[in-house]
Amino acid sequence: MTTPIVDFSFLYDLAENDTTYIHEVVKLYINNIPDGIANLEKLINGSGNYEAIQRQAHSLKSSAGIIKVREMYDDLAAIDSFAKKEMEKNTSQSGDKKIIIGKINNILLNFKEALPVIVAERDKNKPAK
Repeated sequence: MTTPIVDFSFLYDLAENDTTYIHEVVKLYINNIPDGIANLEKLINGSGNYEAIQRQAHSLKSSAGIIKVREMYDDLAAIDSFAKKEMEKNTSQSGDKKIIIGKINNILLNFKEALPVIVAERDKNKPAK
């Protein structure tokens, strides 16, 4: 059985059927997550700044726990953990970034597939005027 690309169940539990709340949370998610993911990708591919990588991944995890895109939370947790370990080493040698490059690529792929579903959920819960 394949995991659905997006799971809104936690959001719906939080919202208690308040469609305006759902709409606002999904709208914020759409407005913030793409830039956050792009920034994380840029940090991973272009720097050895593991502190910035860790902060960005950690920041994205909270949103990823509310609107669950397939594997995103786990991938962000892995990037967060990897970056923490690299910071603790406190050396100029970087670890095998292939691990987190694979994770960010998976996040990008899944998010691209999930975005139309997320947009449809936002629109479905748009408050009546």
